[in-house]
Amino acid sequence: MRTNKQAYLAIQGGTGEKYPSTFALTVEKPASYQEMEQRLTKIAEFEQPEFMQTEAESGFYFRFNYLNEEYRYYIENVAIQEPIDFRYLFFIDQVSPDILEKAHHADQQIFVETLFGDDPLLSYQLQLKVLYLLAPDLLIGQDLSAGNKVFSREWLSFQTETNLLPNVENLYVIHTVYDEKNDPPAGYWFHTHGLNRLGLPEAELIIPNPLPSYYGVTELIATYVNNCIENKRTPFYEPILAIQTPTHYDYLVAVPWEEGLTYVENLPQLGELGGLEKLPEEVIREDARFLGDYADRDEYHALPSVILFKVQEGGEQLQKVLSYQEETDFMVMKTNKETTEMSERAQKRFPYFRSAFEKFGLPVKPKGFFKKRAKKSQDEWSFLIKFGIRFGKEEGELEHMWFEPIELTETHALAKLINDPYYVDEMQLGGAYEIPLDAITDWHVYRNGETFTSETVYQVFR
Repeated sequence: MRTNKQAYLAIQGGTGEKYPSTFALTVEKPASYQEMEQRLTKIAEFEQPEFMQTEAESGFYFRFNYLNEEYRYYIENVAIQEPIDFRYLFFIDQVSPDILEKAHHADQQIFVETLFGDDPLLSYQLQLKVLYLLAPDLLIGQDLSAGNKVFSREWLSFQTETNLLPNVENLYVIHTVYDEKNDPPAGYWFHTHGLNRLGLPEAELIIPNPLPSYYGVTELIATYVNNCIENKRTPFYEPILAIQTPTHYDYLVAVPWEEGLTYVENLPQLGELGGLEKLPEEVIREDARFLGDYADRDEYHALPSVILFKVQEGGEQLQKVLSYQEETDFMVMKTNKETTEMSERAQKRFPYFRSAFEKFGLPVKPKGFFKKRAKKSQDEWSFLIKFGIRFGKEEGELEHMWFEPIELTETHALAKLINDPYYVDEMQLGGAYEIPLDAITDWHVYRNGETFTSETVYQVFR
């Protein structure tokens, strides 16, 4: 059996093992394998589909080609032995009580498993399309590879209605463990489930002290994961640009958990880190000193994983990641690929925004930055659009700023700026400007204290 040290070395060399990506679909009516095969042939982009059954397996294999790469799935009807207990499961979105009641009494699930190909985001997108075809009567879906998180039929439909690549945060779940003996908690352990199907180690933040807020946890982990995907490698011990503060840049440093645990309370210099070759083949268990320590790690939490630290620009001292006091203390840096994909999602799903704006949007006076918009009274809606405004002479020099739309045409928005520009000299806070819609990079819809983005806007129309 491969040790974690061997696994880390393989990951570093680009030959890390990919764990299966596994889903379970709870359906209203059982379907025969023949019916499933018919459903899977309804999408033309799955080239050269083929079905195979073996005597050794109770299900069947489905393979197809897509963009010159082969994808292979194992699909099986599985009887539910005990009613599903939803109390401790993480839900991506809301599921109505009647649907949950039906799912609780269902007697069958469809089990779908595959190994991701070279592009994990594309592989995930294709697997979602397979799920959608297999279960038109889906009650709930469960991503077993990502902490068993639950999703609805509406979420699956929304994710598969176009060929947009999914947000990287869909590929994993972040579990939060905190000290329940103290109020506020005196320690936190954030860790992912789902990255091992990408051939990456899981990611963790261990914070042995109180936190003013969780702000930044999801963004920081997403930035780290996006960096790994974009560069097709895990940067063990190497600082990667992740955070901009008002005075400096901060870099994330990924250290295998076996070594990282020794640094949580005694932060070393960057040059003092051990390196993969110095990792022990086996870890000697010790008493727990903080959440996420040796004693907290069962077989799942002892798999390859990295603890994220930070180092300040120009410095050598490792630091805890979440030492910021307020949201305004830092901005998470995004990779070029991440920014491009976010902008594409915002533009292709803009019809949802337009529909909500035309139905519910009324001109209101701007009242500060968008963070405060979510706190408006319950009978008001708010709409904000982020545009990339060009400055300077170089291609791609854009300042991303938030605007409140006043009027939308087919090609432009008349919108009021709610940021103080930093680079764009010809705009000022409170000014109204006509901006082409192809400059959109993001948008938010606010209703009753809730925030809807290009990932969740379908919920507005339920």
